[in-house]
Amino acid sequence: MDAIHIRDLELWAHVGVLEQERRDGQWFRLDIQFELDLSSAAVADDLSASLDYSQAIQALQMLGREICCLTIEHFLSLIHISEPTRPERIGGGGV
Repeated sequence: MDAIHIRDLELWAHVGVLEQERRDGQWFRLDIQFELDLSSAAVADDLSASLDYSQAIQALQMLGREICCLTIEHFLSLIHISEPTRPERIGGGGV
């Protein structure tokens, strides 16, 4: 199995214990890993056999604007990302 890693993706999301964090949002930094078989893409140099991770990033950015919740764990469960390590909050109040 191959993997595509996206590290330090900055994502604005409405997540936090404090009401203003959920209302106004704050920056988070996520590491994401996609595990898939990329062997045919590598052999044939075929982009259509690979993952267009820009679409995944755009979808995450859209969900970050739409979802409002108390915990990053709940946010991650809604976007179907497991949490091997806790995402780092970049700024704002306390999560």
